[in-house]
Amino acid sequence: MGRYIVSLNSKQALEEGWVGGKGASLARLCRFGCRVPPGFVITSTAFQDFLAGLGIEVLGQRRDWNRADLERIRELLEACPIPDKLVRIIAEAYRKLSGRVAVRSSMVGEDTEATSFAGQLDTFLNVEGEEQLLEAVKRCWASLFNWRLLSYLSNREASSLGTLLESFSIAVVVQRMVDAQAAGVAFSADPVTGQPCVVIEAVPGLGEELVQGRVTPDRYVVDARGVLAEAVPAAPGAPIMQEPQVLALADLVHRVASRMGAPQDVEWVWDGVDFYLLQSRPVTSLIGRRVYSSKMVSEMVPGLIKPLLWSTNVQAMTENVFRRMFTELIGPNDIDFRLLVRRIHSRIYADNTMLGELFERVGMPGNFFEMMSRDERARRHAHPSFSPRMMRAMFRLLRFAWRYSRVADETLDFVERHDQELEAYRQADWSSGSPRELLTKFDELARLHGKTQWVTFIGPLNMQIRNRLLGWLVQRWAPDVVPGDLIRGLVGLKALEPNDELQALADQARRLDKGLQRILVEENDQAIRAALAGSEEGRALIRRVDAFLEQYGFLSTNGTDFSRIPWIENPALIWHAIGRSAASPARPSLEDVGAIREAARQRVRASLNRVQRWFFDRLLASTIKYIDLRERVSLLMSQDTYQMRRVLLALADRLVARGDLEQRDDIFYLTYDELRQLVEGELDGATARGLVARERERMEADAHIELPETICGDVVPTCPVMLAAGQECLVGIGGSSGWAQGYARIVLDPSEAPVTLTQEDILVVPFTDVGWTPLFSGIGGLIAETGGQLSHSAIVAREYGLPAVVNVKQATQLIRDGQSVVVDGDHGRVYLQWVADRKEAAL
Repeated sequence: MGRYIVSLNSKQALEEGWVGGKGASLARLCRFGCRVPPGFVITSTAFQDFLAGLGIEVLGQRRDWNRADLERIRELLEACPIPDKLVRIIAEAYRKLSGRVAVRSSMVGEDTEATSFAGQLDTFLNVEGEEQLLEAVKRCWASLFNWRLLSYLSNREASSLGTLLESFSIAVVVQRMVDAQAAGVAFSADPVTGQPCVVIEAVPGLGEELVQGRVTPDRYVVDARGVLAEAVPAAPGAPIMQEPQVLALADLVHRVASRMGAPQDVEWVWDGVDFYLLQSRPVTSLIGRRVYSSKMVSEMVPGLIKPLLWSTNVQAMTENVFRRMFTELIGPNDIDFRLLVRRIHSRIYADNTMLGELFERVGMPGNFFEMMSRDERARRHAHPSFSPRMMRAMFRLLRFAWRYSRVADETLDFVERHDQELEAYRQADWSSGSPRELLTKFDELARLHGKTQWVTFIGPLNMQIRNRLLGWLVQRWAPDVVPGDLIRGLVGLKALEPNDELQALADQARRLDKGLQRILVEENDQAIRAALAGSEEGRALIRRVDAFLEQYGFLSTNGTDFSRIPWIENPALIWHAIGRSAASPARPSLEDVGAIREAARQRVRASLNRVQRWFFDRLLASTIKYIDLRERVSLLMSQDTYQMRRVLLALADRLVARGDLEQRDDIFYLTYDELRQLVEGELDGATARGLVARERERMEADAHIELPETICGDVVPTCPVMLAAGQECLVGIGGSSGWAQGYARIVLDPSEAPVTLTQEDILVVPFTDVGWTPLFSGIGGLIAETGGQLSHSAIVAREYGLPAVVNVKQATQLIRDGQSVVVDGDHGRVYLQWVADRKEAAL
């Protein structure tokens, strides 16, 4: 029997040349501990001996097959009886299963990374009895000789075709039928975009009609955190599976892909209790394609990135941060770390394939950064074997972790020292000086900024690791506590100082008459100052606002981008924020918000023993310390950027004066090399103006292109962003707890925000920096496309007592301005229409 029949759970079934691609895949699933319907494989040897008895050549022995030849062979195979010896062996194996079985072709060479052969060979379901089984086996064998399959092979590369034909053979898998309530397919990554999520399609009963494309399935998407992000039943209101079953299947598929070491296309069936796997093969559309993601970089450099920022700060980051880190982790190397980032349609994407390979070299999950910042699960592409090289890498990893796990004091020293270094640049008057001198000053600032980039990376990394550990412990020890409540009402955060001062300015503005308050919201800076100058209270407010701008005017909508207009250049934004706050109820006091934090802390401590309380208190204090450090360094980053902007604008003024550029901000549309050549006289003004015009035109076009978060391969999909039919909610990360219902206000730039925002408004933004927070006062809730629980959006939302959901992908495109939405900060969901019992159902 061993020559012709092997059990699926036997070691022999792992030999693909014997049992075919499908049989070997099922055998591996059995070895991984997955539920696979019991069965056996009729080996390729049985097929070859059957052919030899008939005198039929296999395909590999001829290259001139035609449709008629193949049809004659098929008819001969189906007409000839199987030899008695083989019949007895098959019948004996079948009697151990009995009942209804599935009979499936398993070709040698199918279901590989290069070829899937999906739908090319025959499968027969609900086969019962020895006679039907033998007939189905012959028809599976005969399906190897079909013109459709040969045409499929002819479309492969010539080298692949020759290899496949030389080993052309087939086995047959026989498995007990599962009494299916539902079946379908699941992909461990989006097969189109490569997005790291599990995409599930399900139909009632058996899944054969789904595979053949004859029915519309339910569609479920489970994101990288294991959260059900999309559930779209084919029949509205009648999903085939509920959320617990979907999440269980997604977890199973995720584990299979991790063990297989590549994205998988999995066929499954559900009997109402358990999931059984029927097949797992690589997602061939993703094999060999590099994956680029904007997730990790979307907070650091969000939005459209102009060439000068790209060619200076962004590319410098790969050297100042990633080269330094990985050189310490893997030792001296000649890696070109500039390849870690790409500018695609004016947006920044990280090469996740390259980054994952680097992390895997030191035994860390390939998605380490995203796992830390967005609560993703660890995703490993392979299981590294221990070797002297791996041992050295692990030693470096431990040394790195020890060296940089306690950098709080060092970071504070850096902030103070760097602030002093910037003082000379703050006091400098750049109205004089040649273009070469100004470019030299910019280079000096860029070198200083490189030091800030490293500190901006290592401090938040400490913060994220501590916060992940804190969240895990709270979930285990006190699951009724929202981890974010432990870091509400943080008194003394440096990044909150501008917000506190704005509130004080709003309190002062409340003493003005209603007419002046309305002017604060509606007019420009010049008109507001003229109106306020008529009273002592108004003049006092002007003086205080000017003092505020002198201290915080360097802030902008994005503290990493020197092309963004800072507050000092657009004071109307601050006046409008003061006016809105003055007309709105005062925000919750720090005492009220702090009481929420203290109540959460006490609930956690009450569930712990003495040793656990000691550890929890230290971990919480350490997390809060690193949150404050991150905010301090973030402000320092903004100051670096503002000083670089001052020098660049002064340089631009010289270039405009000598006719090389038409206007000041043209300078941001040149790369650094082009700017240097222009300054040195190696590039003439006409050419430079042409470069600027073309780049402006390109970026204007890019602004209208919607890109996915993840891009797989070099073909960039630019399809319009659309909600799936029947989709009622968007999933993100709970940034600040609580519920809020209101009307969505899409704001892409705070300078363009509506002048009147109320507690009925839910702010929907692409990202936020310190420069956005003047908009937070008086609104009802916040939805942000980027960020995690420790992002600036989440921190400030908690201080204002605003329910917030962050990391809601493409929220500004999927949500309509003015649409009624519900923000569920407790569960990280945004409901796109109000249902009266929605809250109770979620709870």
